Amino acid sequence: MFTEHHLSGNRDAKRPEIVLAFAEHVIREHWPAATRPTPSALNRIYRTDAKAFHPDYIPLSKPSFRKILHEVKAELARARGGNRAANAADEPTDVAVRALQASRPFELASCDHYLIDLYSAVLDANGVTYAMLPWLTVLRDCYTKSVLAFWITLKSPSRRNCALMMRQCLRRHGRLPETIIVDGGADFSSVYFSGLLAHCKVNLMRRPSGHPRYGSEAERFFGQFKDLWLSLRPGNKISIKEVRSVSGSHRPEKHACLSLLDLWEDLLAFSEWFDSYATDSSLASPRVLMQRGLAQYGCSGRKCEYDDTFVIASAVDAGTYKVDPQRGLHIGAFHYWDPRLSGLRGRGTVEVRIDPEDPYRVYALVGETWVTCLASRAPIYLTQTSLAQAAEGVVILDGGKMREVVKEDADRNLVHAVRARQQGPTFPWSATTAPPSMTKAVEPPGAEDFFAEAASSELHKLETPQW
Repeated sequence: MFTEHHLSGNRDAKRPEIVLAFAEHVIREHWPAATRPTPSALNRIYRTDAKAFHPDYIPLSKPSFRKILHEVKAELARARGGNRAANAADEPTDVAVRALQASRPFELASCDHYLIDLYSAVLDANGVTYAMLPWLTVLRDCYTKSVLAFWITLKSPSRRNCALMMRQCLRRHGRLPETIIVDGGADFSSVYFSGLLAHCKVNLMRRPSGHPRYGSEAERFFGQFKDLWLSLRPGNKISIKEVRSVSGSHRPEKHACLSLLDLWEDLLAFSEWFDSYATDSSLASPRVLMQRGLAQYGCSGRKCEYDDTFVIASAVDAGTYKVDPQRGLHIGAFHYWDPRLSGLRGRGTVEVRIDPEDPYRVYALVGETWVTCLASRAPIYLTQTSLAQAAEGVVILDGGKMREVVKEDADRNLVHAVRARQQGPTFPWSATTAPPSMTKAVEPPGAEDFFAEAASSELHKLETPQW
């Protein structure tokens, strides 16, 4: 049997060295350029220049050219896409020098935001349904991969989202994570968030800027929620290419039928399913890991009381407001009042903090005590379920932009209605003169029979013990 394979066939390169060198030169020169050409556009540039540089040799084929591009793409990632692209293309670090992962629940958690790819029905007015893309904020445990808290808002992420995460996590679990990993967003970099974490004795860890490998716990949950759940719900815009290729009557916002309450229940159902799901690299489901971890490390996390002190600390600062003796504090669309505000007459303004989840509750500083001031709808709001309260609070607190659009549409409809009446028939009588008999008074059904029957009926004596 012939075993000297190195002697069989032609082992010389099919393309001369000048052809391979020029192809790599074109890639290194044009791939990091400001024009950021695509691989196809870069291949067209190469084939055009190759004809002039080495007319006696055939240029490389597309597969060969893309092979060279693939070999040098990681080396040129920083020049083409900056630090973020370079970090994404970098090789994995040595396992021996990596930071230790979390080994117990509530040791480390990741928090991030996501603009949900689903239109939610927010308000019904003017004969149409107004829909918006809500924001989802998630706090996820890095050890168990369990979602510790989540909240839905309609406004862009702010320090209010941070306060809601802390409240929701403490209400559900009675403790907070020891360390929270966040990105460099303005809401996470605010003095308010740092002060709130310091009040709760929670460490704040910011992941490196432009390093997409950090903070993957929260972002991975967003991807799973998008692929596994949202893709099956009406009104989703998962496939951007398909959304752009359909008619206006079939766009996702036209099929928005899920309210914020429905979306909240969807998140609860998905989170409940996810806590029982174990991936290929997991030792157990998140729920089992949480139970075992807390049974072994009962002191894990930062335990604190959900009392008035924490509620005031997690309320968003709103500045000072003037006290109206007749109506109380006028903030937004509501008036808030507490009898203890009557002692502030003549003082002008008072420091106020707005509750981040209850739209009918604010806190005013009277003397050295924070006083809870309520709006008129507060008693009805408290009788609802927790999910209904959350959905109503989001619409009231975050629906300002939506209500502006609703008001503009209503004003436009009013002008059309007035103009339609002005184009109607003109009448010969004036406003002070009674018009001729053009209408007929219509009594309720059976009214004439009722009076006739009453006139012919026999009256009975009514006895009464006293006058």
